[in-house]
Amino acid sequence: MTAERNRIPRWVWTLVKLALAACVVAVMVHEGAIRPEHLEHAAQRWPLLLAALGTVLVGIFLTSVRWGVLLRAQDIQIRVTDLFRLTMTGLFFTLVAPGGLGGDAIKAYFVGRGREKKAEAATTVFLDRFLGLATMFLAAAAMIAVDFDRLWNAEVKGLDLSGMPGGRVLVILIAACMGSMVVFAAAMMSRRLRRTGLFAAVSRLVPFRRTVRRVYRAIHLYRDHPGALCWAALVSVGAQIPLYMIYYLYGIAVGADIQLWHVALIVPPAMVIRVLPLAPGGVGQGAFAMSLLFPLVGLSSGGDIGAVGDAMFVIVYLIGGLFFLFGKASFSEMRAAAESGAESE
Repeated sequence: MTAERNRIPRWVWTLVKLALAACVVAVMVHEGAIRPEHLEHAAQRWPLLLAALGTVLVGIFLTSVRWGVLLRAQDIQIRVTDLFRLTMTGLFFTLVAPGGLGGDAIKAYFVGRGREKKAEAATTVFLDRFLGLATMFLAAAAMIAVDFDRLWNAEVKGLDLSGMPGGRVLVILIAACMGSMVVFAAAMMSRRLRRTGLFAAVSRLVPFRRTVRRVYRAIHLYRDHPGALCWAALVSVGAQIPLYMIYYLYGIAVGADIQLWHVALIVPPAMVIRVLPLAPGGVGQGAFAMSLLFPLVGLSSGGDIGAVGDAMFVIVYLIGGLFFLFGKASFSEMRAAAESGAESE
């Protein structure tokens, strides 16, 4: 009871995160990483931004299709339109709810509500996110191969590490992420690992053992459904194209000499930084990440591109609020969804 009373309220953390995001943006404007005149220039090119907004929604719809493929492999039938509505609602609560309620937690809660396969349904949310990251990093690896020598030796202020050029740091990080994902996927799909005493011993030690075992079985099930995984991966590749296109359009809007391959290289690691739960909706994080990374390909407008991207994502999240307002779920249900997700961590 005492611990509960002394716990800092979620809304306080939200205010702290908002203050941090505001400070980051203010510092970037002061240092010239974000230039207001470039943002004004982008606003004057509103047809480009409107096209980018439509492209974002197309990308979100494609991720809903990918999620539907994974759900059907678990014998869970939900219409893609309902998945799209749930995804948009989750995005809205990621931005505005006290404590920064996680969109993934909300999706997992509602897709499993009233079903016997709750853990299996929740697992599809995790696997959906995993596939999205994997295909993004695969595209980044392909772009590294296109211009490896220049990137390997590129120096970037703020990204260089102990004398190691920033480009080399980025290449190593992307390679490490790809390697970790391959190892994780192989371990999850291995029947031999599942039969070992090590797996049994570890599964007895972790909290929420029953849920963990069900999640592992749910992931392992996809080994017997390679067609579903391949189809979901193909949809995932298609879902990345709108993401690259929107940042390409943002680059044109701010007047940058940008090319699509620049975006395919920089966006994956930048988006990983952006989705870290530091600020509501990742506001300010995208601008910061891209101000560091776009100089690797010779562009000094990364902060401007990222700032426009952050602002447009806020608009998308607010559109998600319309799906919530006209949906059947209440705010209290959304809070229960997020809290159930936090308790299971």
